[in-house]
Amino acid sequence: MRRHSPEPVIAELVRAGASAPIAEEMVATLMSCGLSASETKAWLFNPQLEYPIRLGLREFAGQLIERCAPPGICIETGRSALVLEAAREFAAASHDERRISRLLLVDLVDVRRLTGNDPSRAAVIAAVFTAMQSRLRKPQRVAGAALRSPELYDGRRLVDRIIAGQELALLDELRRGAIDLVALSESGMLSSLW
Repeated sequence: MRRHSPEPVIAELVRAGASAPIAEEMVATLMSCGLSASETKAWLFNPQLEYPIRLGLREFAGQLIERCAPPGICIETGRSALVLEAAREFAAASHDERRISRLLLVDLVDVRRLTGNDPSRAAVIAAVFTAMQSRLRKPQRVAGAALRSPELYDGRRLVDRIIAGQELALLDELRRGAIDLVALSESGMLSSLW
């Protein structure tokens, strides 16, 4: 089997429990929005890069909690339709929303909450995360740096600055090198998970 063809991804989906037609549609849908076969496989099966599938609310200790699961687990437990629907929503999203989702490791609901469903804001936020990836190289490091970063410079995580509407200033600081993610990464300050 060729490494960069959709057939191995489809075969893996079928082995996980998806029917062949659903597996083929999932892969075709994800690849239709520009993902390669290897990126599609990562979206579905890579524990560090997979898309979170929302399973609905559940009460726990008197609180309603949104439950999510990886696509592979959903397929193995008979929820292929949820994964297919998520793939369709992902493919229908804007390029910037998909980029944010893939680099921040969140679903589109969370992306739209972060961007305020504003396309121009989404473009700037996508540029922030793209600049972070160009320095950190691995996409999963972007989420770690944004979400688990220590209190930097003004006392907030990078994602807190985006939530506060400071994405333009943050992008400028990243481009100028005022925030040196590589040095912070090498010092171990960004995330103990690396």
